[in-house]
Amino acid sequence: MANLPEWFIGLIRCPNTGTKLTLASPDQLQSLQRHQEQGTLTTKLGRTFFGQLTQGLVSEDGHWFYPVQGSMVFQLLPEDAICIRSL
Repeated sequence: MANLPEWFIGLIRCPNTGTKLTLASPDQLQSLQRHQEQGTLTTKLGRTFFGQLTQGLVSEDGHWFYPVQGSMVFQLLPEDAICIRSL
């Protein structure tokens, strides 16, 4: 699991909303994994997400999820965000 430094997390913002990002909780990750197994986990553009869900960042308003891949690799592209508000 990636260890993102707190100071780093405090600096980055959600590209969709501009709100702070926090690490996803184990419950949030579990819910996302269930939706992924059902094939209902999609990006903002409607693409099905197939990547690993071991850690991620969630916007402060709880609407967007950004998966962290590998040790610290993530993409904060608005179109690749996963909308979790409606899950």
